[in-house]
Amino acid sequence: LKGATCRALFEPTPTTSLASVSTTKDRLILKVLDNVQSRLIFLDAETFEDRGSEATPKIRGISCSAVDADDSNDYFLRTSTFLEPSTLKLGDATEGAAGLQKAEFLKALPAFFDSSNMEAFQSKATSADGTTIPYF
Repeated sequence: LKGATCRALFEPTPTTSLASVSTTKDRLILKVLDNVQSRLIFLDAETFEDRGSEATPKIRGISCSAVDADDSNDYFLRTSTFLEPSTLKLGDATEGAAGLQKAEFLKALPAFFDSSNMEAFQSKATSADGTTIPYF
């Protein structure tokens, strides 16, 4: 558009990438991978100001999809980890990252093993050319 001003909402770094974007009525939810760990960024849909993003990335799979992007800020939140089964919750995007813990549990797959004494962690290896490669 002639005379329009553009602004980057996300700028990748050598260790980060934009994995996906979801929209609700008043929020943009950016899923960022940081050393292959996920982090959600909640932005105001009009001003693009941060509205409560996760401070640190987490070892998990996560996806967000709006229930009704035109009329609601509700979104479906699906998470899974190496030690926990996939879970589906209903969240409110206006609560930002604080709302992740308050999201309403809807359904989960059954657990197939006892993970109470287990821990998932990330390490790094260095390739022959000096590139650092994260792994779990």
